[in-house]
Amino acid sequence: EQQQVKQTKHTPFQAIVDIYHEVLPEMAAIRELTDARKTKIRNFWHKFKFTEERWRKYLEYIAENCRWMCESRPRRDGESSWKRKNLDFLVTERCILGVKEGRFDDE
Repeated sequence: EQQQVKQTKHTPFQAIVDIYHEVLPEMAAIRELTDARKTKIRNFWHKFKFTEERWRKYLEYIAENCRWMCESRPRRDGESSWKRKNLDFLVTERCILGVKEGRFDDE
């Protein structure tokens, strides 16, 4: 009889949050890691093959080149404003692709 052992990939949630707070202190603080938030982080982390070092470099790039994400700014239409982003936005495919492709760099 063979038992299948489900191997789960480790996701270092506390390190992810700690590095986020350290590198991007101006973004909203993470006060609670809900199950839904953990699922989003875990899926993002493994899909894009992150390590703690790679995560830090990703956030450092955003801190240096994508300042618009860290500030509330008026939109070009003058009637509304961009809200500063948070961890939930940073762990989306839209964000990482925008960063990788240079579309999210400050103008």
